[in-house]
Amino acid sequence: MFDDKLNAILRCPTSRLPIIQMDEAAVVALNALISSGAPPTDGQGRPVSEAVEGAYVREDGLLAFPIRDDLLSLHPDDAISIPSASDSSEE
Repeated sequence: MFDDKLNAILRCPTSRLPIIQMDEAAVVALNALISSGAPPTDGQGRPVSEAVEGAYVREDGLLAFPIRDDLLSLHPDDAISIPSASDSSEE
């Protein structure tokens, strides 16, 4: 979405960890999770109900910053919590 120079400096606004653009398969998986019966939550703890066009994911893989209407939101309230593999295996 952005050029390489901008991608190199993008950071999570809360942790300052680098963020990288999600590949298409990860975006499809995130949208499947959003449309599931147990969607991920946003930065305010609300269930995410709107699919994303793309996203940038934090280096640790725990937060995604959505792209909607061709705009990347780096606002902490819009960040989508990504459940880890251990979260889903605990059920």
